Amino acid sequence: MKCPNCSFVNTDDLKACKVCGFDLTSIEAQPSEDIPNKIEMPIISEPKPSKRRILDDSEDMALDSAFRSIFGLDNDIEDPPLEVTPVENIIIPEAIIDEGGSGPILSKKRVILLGVLIGLALLLLALTFFWSGLPWKYAPHTETTEATEATMTEVIKPTEAIFTLGDDAALTPVNDFFILLPEFINRGNLSILTHFENSQDALEVLTNFASIGNLEKITDANIDASEVTANNASYTVKTHTNRLINGQQTQTVSIWDFRTVLKDDFWVIESLAVDTGNSVAMDTTEVTTEKATESTTESTTEKTTEKQTEPTKEPVTESPPGALIKGFKSSGSFSGGVNAPGQDVAFVRFGNHDTYERIAFDFYEWVGGRPTQTVDAITNYTASLTDGGRTINLIFNGAVEAYASQSNLDLSNSALIESVSYIYLGNKEAVGITIQLKQSVQFKIFNLISPAKLVVDIAPFK
Repeated sequence: MKCPNCSFVNTDDLKACKVCGFDLTSIEAQPSEDIPNKIEMPIISEPKPSKRRILDDSEDMALDSAFRSIFGLDNDIEDPPLEVTPVENIIIPEAIIDEGGSGPILSKKRVILLGVLIGLALLLLALTFFWSGLPWKYAPHTETTEATEATMTEVIKPTEAIFTLGDDAALTPVNDFFILLPEFINRGNLSILTHFENSQDALEVLTNFASIGNLEKITDANIDASEVTANNASYTVKTHTNRLINGQQTQTVSIWDFRTVLKDDFWVIESLAVDTGNSVAMDTTEVTTEKATESTTESTTEKTTEKQTEPTKEPVTESPPGALIKGFKSSGSFSGGVNAPGQDVAFVRFGNHDTYERIAFDFYEWVGGRPTQTVDAITNYTASLTDGGRTINLIFNGAVEAYASQSNLDLSNSALIESVSYIYLGNKEAVGITIQLKQSVQFKIFNLISPAKLVVDIAPFK
């Protein structure tokens, strides 16, 4: 159907024009011939009222006062005119406006939070005045300095006294040995083993020495004998020490035998032996002559071991033909060992050194055949040089057999030793060894422990 108002052709079923909204039903009611002559005005619907809220002057003033209060503006100061966004487009912040429109008031949550913060501030202020032991309170600088000085003093004190037996390069590992000895005995510090060529053998000797008791101080040390060459050196050192033995303060005298060698431009200890025979309680001022006399009997052989007696002098007419090496004897005797029966002089070795020759005997448990188990300490022994310095006699009380007699000892390179022979004394209660020499000599004998060895050093006169 054609709209008479705007000439838009509408479908027949429409009651109003799609374009102008003209009522098409009226056309159907009137005759078709009347349509051109009658034109009706379109029905225009009234505009719908806006849903936006329009603020009056009083609300506008209250809103303006709220903004000024929030942003800290003075109500009496007039701002220059600005382009103001329409009120309907402004998002009002959350603020509570009182009924009178005087300005915003704080919410209850903000009042509570402000009160809590003020309370905490007052509490901290009170603590600073009334609690003197605050964990964050600054400690005076003087206390820290004193504690540091005390600690430094404790560290420096042990290094004030430097132990030294001399400035020779060959003595360097020996000096270091005695410096580290208390640490090893008292605390088990193994740094001392770094100065040895064979640390395992050294550990065995030192462990037995440490078992005697704690070492509190080395009161005195001096070299009794020394022999130094370009690549090796031998030293006999006598030390006086204060030790705690069985809960008693005891002064001990120990004889140390060191042999040092030059290895890769560094001196190391090749071998070590120690004799800890003499010990005196610290409240005893001297040893009586009666105790020295008792040590000569067979029943007190162990006491003789603990205190080495002066060597028996040969007649003055048999004075040595040359100078003695320190620690060596041209006559007299050595003694040592412990009361340990049932041992076997198991094996024997010979060594030719620059200035002396050495024979070493290994001691094992006696088993009635080839020995297999070493012992820690040698049974009681005595050694003497007789026949004008041409015979060395060894006697081992408690040794049952000498398995070493079955071995062939090669002495072809020896310039001093003629032969070594073995004899059994009594009903296998002791073993005797005779070392026959080619010329008068000077000698030194000492024993090693864990495993037990006896070392015989023989040197010619110079």
